[in-house]
Amino acid sequence: VLHLQVGYHVTLFISQAHAFSRRSSGNDVNCPLPPPCECDRDDPIVYCRDKNLTSIPTVTRAEGLWAFYLGANKIRQIPSKSFVGVKLQMLILDSNEIDSIADDAFTGSEDSLIVLHLHYNRLKELPSAVGKLSKIMGVNLQGNPMPDFRKDVLQNISSSLQFISMGSAAMPEWPSNLKYLPNLISIDLYDVIFPNIPPDAFEMYKKNFSFLNIQNTSLNTLPNLDGFDSLGDILFQGNKNLSANAITNACRNGLPGLMHATFQDNNLETIPNIFQNSSKLGALSVFSEPLEDIRDDVFPTGLFKHFMYLFINDTRLTRIPRGLSSLESVVRLQLTNNKIMEIGGEDFSGMTSLTSLYLSGNPISEVSDDAFLSINQLGDVRLDKTNLTTIPKAFRNIKALQDVDLSGSPIQCSCKNLGWIKGWKTMPENLQIYGSCANIHMDIASYVHLEVPKCTDSFGVV
Repeated sequence: VLHLQVGYHVTLFISQAHAFSRRSSGNDVNCPLPPPCECDRDDPIVYCRDKNLTSIPTVTRAEGLWAFYLGANKIRQIPSKSFVGVKLQMLILDSNEIDSIADDAFTGSEDSLIVLHLHYNRLKELPSAVGKLSKIMGVNLQGNPMPDFRKDVLQNISSSLQFISMGSAAMPEWPSNLKYLPNLISIDLYDVIFPNIPPDAFEMYKKNFSFLNIQNTSLNTLPNLDGFDSLGDILFQGNKNLSANAITNACRNGLPGLMHATFQDNNLETIPNIFQNSSKLGALSVFSEPLEDIRDDVFPTGLFKHFMYLFINDTRLTRIPRGLSSLESVVRLQLTNNKIMEIGGEDFSGMTSLTSLYLSGNPISEVSDDAFLSINQLGDVRLDKTNLTTIPKAFRNIKALQDVDLSGSPIQCSCKNLGWIKGWKTMPENLQIYGSCANIHMDIASYVHLEVPKCTDSFGVV
């Protein structure tokens, strides 16, 4: 399978073409580019990234469908007929110094090139050569000083292009010529400084639009996304003016096709209320947001069957949000490096499928004895780098417990503190406890196995 990354978030798999290429070229592939470039031993791929190249190497004829990795060099121009002798399927030219591409630069690959990466170069307009690629599906253009895209070029590739990655500080407004690409299913937008996108900018893509990635922009509103039932993945990162309300306002009727959502380093004071009919949701990640609370109704009870992974890290949360208790399908919950100080008895009461719970890096000093009562499958609990001074008695409530990480937490190893473990009759035989005692030179596991059995009943043995 030939794995192609188109933009930040979109992946294509072109297995049939790759299989054909292997059959055509045979097992002993002649490398079409000279050293310092290197060919993959099994697949028609040439690796020539970060080799200080100042021009495209001379191509030697080779059969098959090829992928050339020529990024992170110092190439300035793509001359006429640069790749004659091979059929390219993927061409990676990102992070060079390219400011010109000849009109016939891709001669020989016009009907085979599917993915073209030109991001982070010096192109001021979309080259005519791109318009000759009749099969092109994905193109990366972000980081080039292009204010808009040439209408004639977009019209020439409008029937095939599905994925576009674009944007730079030189783009003064939403590119109006994007309307000539009616078949887009994915847009990656980077680094623009304009504050908004026209409300109807995505309307023509409503039926099949699947991926939206917006990074490091100045946007404070989003275009209308109501009715985008095929939108399965969203990623918003580094948009310092983008609030939870702005996202909610763009999706007032929800996103029924949503499967994965990631919010990182934006301006979200809460989680956007966009999941009211997202029954296909599988994973939600929230990182480095000024999040202080989560509304109780953000996650409707009984809606989710596939929602397995929830990560909320590096926020301002001071408690476990009540709304999490309704998430009975989640198997892995991360709430690390927040401001949570205690775990209550009801905090995870409805999360009956939970197998992994990460609470690392919170200033937790108390865990209710009634915590974890209904979580029978919980096997991995991480309470490292907290303020806990004892092993929580609530662990007695977990039948499947296998690993407990208390590393970096100031656990006081004494009979007064840990003597209760002597009476823990259902303690799993293979339970692994990680961490060191803060008051004596001994790891916690050794103290539990060697010293706790010596404790007397007067130290709280139950």
